[in-house]
Amino acid sequence: MIIDLLKLEKLAEEMEGYPGLHFEYWLSEGGGSGWIQLLPGKTLGIEATDLPEVVSNVMKFAAERLEMPEDVLRAWAELQMGGELPCDALTKAGKRCRNYASPKDVAPDPREFDPAAKVYCNVHRRLHT
Repeated sequence: MIIDLLKLEKLAEEMEGYPGLHFEYWLSEGGGSGWIQLLPGKTLGIEATDLPEVVSNVMKFAAERLEMPEDVLRAWAELQMGGELPCDALTKAGKRCRNYASPKDVAPDPREFDPAAKVYCNVHRRLHT
C-alpha cells in the first residue's frame, strides 16, 4: 500500500482544530493505528488499510463509517466550529428573525443531527417549546 505522507500531513494541518475532520495516525514496526476526532472524547478508529481513503477524503470516509450522508456530516462539523445557525422563527412583522440559535442546539452526535430541524434563538425558543 502506498500512502502519500506529505498529503496526509498537509491535510492534518489544514484540519487542525476542526472537530469533525481532525485525524492523527501512528505508524510502528508492528503496524499502526489512529483516529478521526469528532468531539472531545468521541473518535472513529482508523487502521493502516483505511489511510488511502482517509487521505483522499476524510469527510467521505467518516460519513461512510457513521452510515450517514456526507453533506449532513459536513454541516454538523461546520456548526461545531461555530458556524451560524439562524433562527427559524418569523417576527411579528412576518420577517425572518435575524438572531442565531445557540450552538448547544446542535446535536452532540452527528448521527442525531437533522439539518432540516427547526431551531430558535433565545427569544423565540420559549415561544416554540
